[in-house]
Amino acid sequence: MEKVSLYIPCYNCAQYLKQGLRAVFTQTYPVDEIIVVDDGSKDDTVKIASGYPVRIISHPQNRGLAAARNTAVLNAKNNFVAAVDADCVPDNRWLEILMGHLDKDRDIVGCGGRVKETYTNSLPDKWRMYYLRQDLGEHVILNPKNIYGSNSVFLKKALLDIGLYQERFKTNYEDFDLSTRLLKKGYKLLYEPDAVVYHLKRDTVSSVLMTSWRWNFYGHYEPVNLINTLKSPFWTLQRVSDYMRGDLKQRRFAFFILDCLLLLHNTYFNFKYYLKKK
Repeated sequence: MEKVSLYIPCYNCAQYLKQGLRAVFTQTYPVDEIIVVDDGSKDDTVKIASGYPVRIISHPQNRGLAAARNTAVLNAKNNFVAAVDADCVPDNRWLEILMGHLDKDRDIVGCGGRVKETYTNSLPDKWRMYYLRQDLGEHVILNPKNIYGSNSVFLKKALLDIGLYQERFKTNYEDFDLSTRLLKKGYKLLYEPDAVVYHLKRDTVSSVLMTSWRWNFYGHYEPVNLINTLKSPFWTLQRVSDYMRGDLKQRRFAFFILDCLLLLHNTYFNFKYYLKKK
């Protein structure tokens, strides 16, 4: 069996960390090394991690998600590097299922699974389940458009070959960008829906709108300038229109509130980001 280093990137994740670590230690596939990357947390993240036989690497200040992932990869001692986000709990066979593909097909350098939402009762949590899905469906996909960073195993040398994660992505999109660059380089990726982690997050209206903005921020794929900032409300409106058509068809009328708020929220933060950058 190939040895695996597993890491959990953390920024103020004390409320979730115990559940995630317990699940890591009950994996049916043995984890050779567990790394907790503390990205400048101000809560009890380090204190909680210290109660487990893990290796803790701390950033003196918050550097962002991509930087935390890079720190873990660079310090991992094994050829395969797995990742679970701090607010996710992996099923006990999660790593066994992913490594089964990597052991079987040596051309595959990255494998990821699906994220299932634990909490779906409130309106923001229901909206997140539909519009911030980390789930590519029920079927295995060779070379999917994205391997979610919250739920993945990669061959370390492939990540080093493409220059790791781009650290300008502080909170989101670092996984999509990495997957895109791996595929362009000719590497093979695999999505396996049977490898499941459970998302523990509970959202408010404010937090789910902010997460949506971070996911869809136009600066991920268009230059941040005045012209694109002025265009951004129209791009958001197109997405909101698609959401509302789907909600109308499925009779999810309560979602209209968040759909409309999304347009105002994203426009405000696009302009705020532009002015800050300027």
